[in-house]
Amino acid sequence: MSFRDLVFNKYKVTAGEDILLFHGGAPENLRALKKDFKILTPSEKLKVPSTGGGKIGLSTSTSQMVAQRYSKAFRHNTVLPLVLSKDAKIHSISTKGRGIDEVLSDAEILALQARGYDAIFDSGSDEEEYRILNSKHVKVR
Repeated sequence: MSFRDLVFNKYKVTAGEDILLFHGGAPENLRALKKDFKILTPSEKLKVPSTGGGKIGLSTSTSQMVAQRYSKAFRHNTVLPLVLSKDAKIHSISTKGRGIDEVLSDAEILALQARGYDAIFDSGSDEEEYRILNSKHVKVR
């Protein structure tokens, strides 16, 4: 499957492969991430009004269209394509459509991070969210 096909279709994740993800948001945040990819702490995020608040990690999706919904809130369509390495340690949960922040407390997310998890995957959401917890296994595409 070509990169163009992946961009316009929901990416099918196969075990043992790198995962193509998309992040949507304010243009200045996407530019900053592209220049110097890092995961801000919740307190750092609160200093940047367009980050969506003090959530832990970076929300991404396997669907470009989902990421674009978040960018459209800032009146543009640009998203940032990222690659999560097959070597990343991923905690999988099903929130049954409620979302990671509604199901896991900050303390639970921090505990997963402390146990070496690089991301949380919500298998029970239409958004197919991957919450990136650290930048160790992520590359900007």
